[in-house]
Amino acid sequence: QDIAVHAKVSGYVNMIRVDIGDRVKQGDLLATLEIPELQDNINKAKASVSAAEQEIAKAQADYDNQHQIDQRLADVAKAHPNMVAQQDLDTAKSKEVAAQGALGAAQQHRDEAQAELGRLNTLAAYEKITAPFDGIITQRFADVGSLIQAGTNSNTQALPLVQLAQDDLLRLRFPVPEAQTPLIENGKKVEVTVPALNRTFVGTVTRYAWLINRSTRTMTTEVDVENPKGIMKAGMYDYVKLPLQVA
Repeated sequence: QDIAVHAKVSGYVNMIRVDIGDRVKQGDLLATLEIPELQDNINKAKASVSAAEQEIAKAQADYDNQHQIDQRLADVAKAHPNMVAQQDLDTAKSKEVAAQGALGAAQQHRDEAQAELGRLNTLAAYEKITAPFDGIITQRFADVGSLIQAGTNSNTQALPLVQLAQDDLLRLRFPVPEAQTPLIENGKKVEVTVPALNRTFVGTVTRYAWLINRSTRTMTTEVDVENPKGIMKAGMYDYVKLPLQVA
């Protein structure tokens, strides 16, 4: 695996803990961003939630009061049918329904304010950029104070923070001649010789393209080679000895 680590949100780099050659573990903090306007927006959202809660309290009190009035009139009308005019009963019921609607609207405003606060808190969590997997930093693109743009699909020119490569497991691609493709199967062991190191390692066939390249009459095959000590470097040339027949 080899990826460019982008920021989810735009901001200024206020701390970066890694440089080229540093090894990191999954979840390690790589850098933190500062988003000046974000905290102001969070405080504003908290104030909106608080105001919505007060609005609910007032609407709840109004509804409870109107419900009691309506209930009392209904009880009197039931006990003494001719003491309360029907218009008064209808008016009380209408006010209760209106108060109930106001309470529902207040609760909806509270839910909207809480959702906005949750969204902003999620953005704030993106200020911390962590390693998605174990690996080594192969490039660094930003320094403290750099303005980093959010790495989204619509912003393909956004500068990444670092380049991270997995180094304990390498993937080797090589072409297999058409005649030998029936011998390829996942799990098969192969010898991988690295001339630069003058050493041979054992790799495992993990996947193959299935499709034959019409121009070369070969099939791309991939072998995973464990590299726990980091001896091999990505990009090295290797020779693969593929067993064609087992005696």
